[in-house]
Amino acid sequence: MLAGFLRTKIPLLSDNSESLIAALGLVQHHRNGEPDNAIPAFFVVDRNGVVRWIFTSPYYREMPRPDTLLSAAQSAIATPTTSPQ
Repeated sequence: MLAGFLRTKIPLLSDNSESLIAALGLVQHHRNGEPDNAIPAFFVVDRNGVVRWIFTSPYYREMPRPDTLLSAAQSAIATPTTSPQ
């Protein structure tokens, strides 16, 4: 639903059970009784599935600059891939 709202074809991850985001430390716990929420995160993953760049912020309005994100993606593409041994 979010991808449709954002009009993007970029894969977005939803983890309602918090099985992955909790392990990554991406759950913001509130002390005042408000429900926990996910910390927004951007990952650039290369063709081999290696995470090459991460951006997180506890502030949902704080996003990486487009040129920073594009630079990270270009760097991941340019990184030589190695075949499994």
